[in-house]
Amino acid sequence: MSNMGICRYVYCLCIMYVFSYQVSGNQLQSEERYRKRSVTVVRCDLLQGKFGVNVTNNTDKKREVIYEFNYRLDDETIALRVTVASLAASKDNPVLFGVRQQHGTMSWKLPFNDPEHTIDEIRNVNIAPSEPKYFMYTFPDNVDSVLVHAKSDSDLCMIFSVQDVKCPVFDLEQSVEFSGIHQTMTKQATITVKKSNYDQKSFYIVTVLKPSDYACNGKETTQAPDYSRKKQLTLQVHGGISSEMYVWPILAALAVFIIFYIVAIVQCRRKRKSCVCSCVEKEPHDFCCNLFTIAIFYGLPVVQLVMTYQTGLESSGDQDICYYNFECSRPLGVLSSFNNVFSNIGYILLGILFLLVVWKSDLSSENRQGNLGEETENKDLLYAMGLGLVMEGLMSGCYHVCPNRSNFQFDTSFMYILTFLCMLRVLRCLDPNIAPTARNSYSVMAIVVFISVLGVLFGTNIFWILFGVVNILATLFLHLYVYFIGDKHEETCCDVLKKICNCMRCMCDHLSKPQCDCRLAMLITATLFNLLVAICGLVIQPSDFASFLLVIFIGNLILYCVFYFILMKCKLKKKIAYSRIVCVVLACIAWIAAIYFFMAHLTSWGLTPAQSRVGNKDCMVLDFYDAHDVWHFLSAIALFLSFLVLLALNDDLDPTSDQSRSEQQQNNDRNTQI
Repeated sequence: MSNMGICRYVYCLCIMYVFSYQVSGNQLQSEERYRKRSVTVVRCDLLQGKFGVNVTNNTDKKREVIYEFNYRLDDETIALRVTVASLAASKDNPVLFGVRQQHGTMSWKLPFNDPEHTIDEIRNVNIAPSEPKYFMYTFPDNVDSVLVHAKSDSDLCMIFSVQDVKCPVFDLEQSVEFSGIHQTMTKQATITVKKSNYDQKSFYIVTVLKPSDYACNGKETTQAPDYSRKKQLTLQVHGGISSEMYVWPILAALAVFIIFYIVAIVQCRRKRKSCVCSCVEKEPHDFCCNLFTIAIFYGLPVVQLVMTYQTGLESSGDQDICYYNFECSRPLGVLSSFNNVFSNIGYILLGILFLLVVWKSDLSSENRQGNLGEETENKDLLYAMGLGLVMEGLMSGCYHVCPNRSNFQFDTSFMYILTFLCMLRVLRCLDPNIAPTARNSYSVMAIVVFISVLGVLFGTNIFWILFGVVNILATLFLHLYVYFIGDKHEETCCDVLKKICNCMRCMCDHLSKPQCDCRLAMLITATLFNLLVAICGLVIQPSDFASFLLVIFIGNLILYCVFYFILMKCKLKKKIAYSRIVCVVLACIAWIAAIYFFMAHLTSWGLTPAQSRVGNKDCMVLDFYDAHDVWHFLSAIALFLSFLVLLALNDDLDPTSDQSRSEQQQNNDRNTQI
């Protein structure tokens, strides 16, 4: 028997039917047995319902009762509430209720759908678009958080959701995203659940198969009429790490970088013989001050935006917004993936350490060269490199608060700046007169960032053609400037263009009798490299344009370093100190290891969220850090070692030799001529 009380509470024009029927039997039968049963004729009684009046009726498997309610209201802020009760309903004999309206249908049963069982072990589940399933999990007393895993061999699209133990349970395709946390899924998905977010210390795990795969792969597909859409998956819940277990991984990471501070302190206290730096800048440039200003104006909106992303993620429950490695996502506070944010601490700590090393070197140079009456080196560019490394850590941390396509620029902008500053450092040591101002340098970087945004938003064929042309022209301009006019720092860009045009008229003479075979080799090699990259970009058109642009910068930087160490050192017959060789070798080892872990490809915002989650993998270090975190640590070390090499790029004369100051000055003059 069922009692139904209806009270007025409406917002739209519709005709509503309330029907119920009772299914009797000793136990629920299997789906195969029901398919073999004969069709039962059900009598349908249509009755007129009245608002605010309780009605009582009987129903069974052969009788269906429908109550019709007709109404029309102009006030769209009113809704309707239906209250039902049945003392005779049980798990084996449920009563099904349905509400039909013009634009949709709702249904539920009494007793309300209890989850089939808890799932503290692996559970195999079969679902279909019309047969969603959900389960309940209760937290043990000693567990603060758990990871809910879902895996399947099928790539059919489904919604994987975690909801509070409340009525109603949103287990329909059009309503499953209304409550709790949810993800689209093809082959695997993982959701981290905290006990503190659930008052009853329990939650529902809801699995709903989508009628199409568009939400997971972005493609519309046509299915045959007789196509049976079903998906088999496994569910498993296991305990996550407690808050206390965060301490050791954090301390371990800090200990690694503290070792670098200890080594630096020991090295500073050692007595070292002096050597004169030949990378002397003729006049100061405000690289560091300008970069600090850029960092303030660029960084504050970034922090505001990513925290807005994080707030939207928490409020909506839509975990498709951010591309985490959900298999190794360690939340803490407001951060959904604290480990990916914290692992950027290496850039910050080693960036600060490099600033201290430059400062100490600057003091030593002033004291030493001041006594000798020589010109001291302006290390403003080196300070800017250290500050850039710190900002890279901060911006990368902000990006990993909620990594996705729209904010990947935050992670790459200071990479461009760092690479460009390193290129300037190498060019300056090739010729101290090659010294563009900070204003011009950062203006070039602004253009690069602008091109990066265009590439992410409009990666068409026309864009790739224009980008290739601009890349080649910019490369030619830079290297012709270095080749012809490196020793005329006082000339403006217009003067440079005029002189290049004049020099191009007699290019054959210059090529037959080049001013400097080293510079000519660098010009030709770098131009060919950028031409090859432009052609590859046009043919392949990679989806990740920001990373592709970064590869171009890194490739040119490597070419500059190769020419400097091989050609310049060999030409000047300098003997490289063993400490410098060791630093270069260690930097190369760190870079190789870092790139290996970077290529793990745990996530990819070039794919849909569901497709990206297929590449998610478990933590690999201390059950806290994944492969991308290891990339952060190793790349920070590699950058720091590389910066140390650039710091003393021309300080590697063997201190055991008895070169006189006059011989050192001759080497400086030869360097300027080259």
